[in-house]
Amino acid sequence: MIKRFLAAISLVTFFATANARAIVVDLIPEMVAAYDTAFTPIALPTSPNCCVGETILQFDFSILASDLQSNEAGFGWIAFDIDLSGAVVDAYNIGWNPDNFVIDSNGAAPGGKLPLWSINEDTGTPNDEIGILVAVASNITNPSDPRYSVAVGSPRYIGSMFVHFNGEDDVMRIENIRYQARSTSGAYLPSSINGNDLEIYIGAACPEPSTLITCSMILSGLAFRRRMHDYLS
Repeated sequence: MIKRFLAAISLVTFFATANARAIVVDLIPEMVAAYDTAFTPIALPTSPNCCVGETILQFDFSILASDLQSNEAGFGWIAFDIDLSGAVVDAYNIGWNPDNFVIDSNGAAPGGKLPLWSINEDTGTPNDEIGILVAVASNITNPSDPRYSVAVGSPRYIGSMFVHFNGEDDVMRIENIRYQARSTSGAYLPSSINGNDLEIYIGAACPEPSTLITCSMILSGLAFRRRMHDYLS
């Protein structure tokens, strides 16, 4: 699905200079809740020794778009992989839980009820969390449409997932982040912009401070916000 989506925006026909400015999209994962293996809510871990025994953690994901250029109308799409090879994936087969928010695209006029996201799903093997794709429709040109400026200047929730950690040192990797803007003419801009991989460490032994994120940060419930590349690849 992601490959077909990327092909549809004409990757092969676009040749960008290395220093071209472009939209920046931050992907923000935040740990918001914790449960025991019976799915009973427990206190959100606050110690670097974090998960004592098996723990189910809920992560909410948001996006924030900024640095739009004159030819960019707003956020277009983002794709990323979630690697949980060190953890048990989806303890209760919940999978990617997308935001299903519905907007009114035409104000007081009749009708106009549409989903905020034209695509919001795990496009790979069901419930494996590899291949998340979130997009708004490309042909939005009316600034009064809530989709026009979604995630611009303010983080917007896109979905959640539950991760069953094994109670030992563990890491969740968010990889292969790509994104792009919508053009002012009502289409996805060609090519894609690469973001930096993210790593969220959970376990008894924290990584060195130089790593992307420390246990104490994520376990205090702070959203991790890593600035993406703002240059076309």
